[in-house]
Amino acid sequence: MNQSKSNFLKKVKTNDKDRASKNAVQAALSRCKTYSSENPRDRKKFRDDFREMVVNLSKKYTTSVSQSKHEINIVNISNVLSQKHGHILVNGRLRIGQAQKALNLYLKYLWCLEHLEVIPPNCPLDSIVLNGANLKGCLWTRLDCIETYNLWCLSVSKHAKVNGFASAQEWELQTWNANA
Repeated sequence: MNQSKSNFLKKVKTNDKDRASKNAVQAALSRCKTYSSENPRDRKKFRDDFREMVVNLSKKYTTSVSQSKHEINIVNISNVLSQKHGHILVNGRLRIGQAQKALNLYLKYLWCLEHLEVIPPNCPLDSIVLNGANLKGCLWTRLDCIETYNLWCLSVSKHAKVNGFASAQEWELQTWNANA
């Protein structure tokens, strides 16, 4: 597992928490149309607030966090940032798919950097993971329903276990390394 973590960090060229938080937010925003405004200052403030929320929430993950609490954190990211920055977001909303991607990816970075002793509650759901788990046609970039997110997480976990992995997070790490 340590080799897989090391390979991931080499591929993404990240070896510190600051770079990891920037990368996580960038990854969550780069695959879909996020902004309805062209104002660069508004966008920067939104990204800074997004990063700050993800980093602050990650501090709650020093011990194991339940799936339901993790889902609440994802919904809170989406709702708080939508309320604060809705005026610059498409349809006035940061989608659940984008919130989960940033939080889960940042937790993955922390886990790989050995800043988290416990395995994150979920792996980041993106096209590599969803397609790899035979959830073709499921688009994380359009996901805005926490119940659907939970169903996808359960499907990815089942897929990982059927394929001999102890967790979806370990399966995702190897799958992402092989396909990115």
